[in-house]
Amino acid sequence: MSTVVISGITDYGELDEQRFQSCLCFLKNANAEQIPVFLGDGSKNESVRSALVQAVGTRGCIVSQPGASYRERKILSLKAALKWARENSPSTKPAAILLTEMEKANLVSDIWPICQPILSDEADLVIPKRSTQSWASYPHEMTETEGFALDQIEAVTGYRWDTMFGPFAISVEVAHYFLNCDEEMWAWLHEPRFQILKTMPDRVTEVETNFQYPPEQRAAEEHNIRYRLKRLEQHPYTFRPLAKIFA
Repeated sequence: MSTVVISGITDYGELDEQRFQSCLCFLKNANAEQIPVFLGDGSKNESVRSALVQAVGTRGCIVSQPGASYRERKILSLKAALKWARENSPSTKPAAILLTEMEKANLVSDIWPICQPILSDEADLVIPKRSTQSWASYPHEMTETEGFALDQIEAVTGYRWDTMFGPFAISVEVAHYFLNCDEEMWAWLHEPRFQILKTMPDRVTEVETNFQYPPEQRAAEEHNIRYRLKRLEQHPYTFRPLAKIFA
């Protein structure tokens, strides 16, 4: 069987938190697909953490301590997924590591198509591309702010890769770009991908997804100035590494 493993991070406060419930759904779907998940969790609520341990199951595990930093959780999660991929992938077949937000529960059905270019050794980085149908499910504020960011990325790189979507898949061979990156927060996700885009663009591809933004999340965020500002605050984590790599 082809080797796919998931690396992700979480940090929840309460059991009734909508994001936490979405994560449990994601883990349930991943288990149904027999895909192991290595989770860098920072949750301090013991009930939340216990529920995550149970939901992750025996294929994967939680690899960080409560209160661990964003970067520490990312690194530990990726290292664990990388170790698993190396130990469980046949020597003649590539393995794919999917890095994703754990709340994207309905993405699980697209994981195999997203990872296929890596499993068939056609790519080392796969960036999912949201379809028109997928974009239509998002709050207006997100389509506007993320569309602006993608415009800038395309102007600089010449490619309109949907790096603002979040999830992406990598091969074992390019994991070092992420493990050696000293950036924090979302810049840790962007800088290595920009490096790969610049140095080996022929090993980068995209796969379209019809991922649907959760309706309840859209209802809470749409026409809410706080969420627009939140999206805008994230732009430096995209543009700083973009300028660093392509200047």
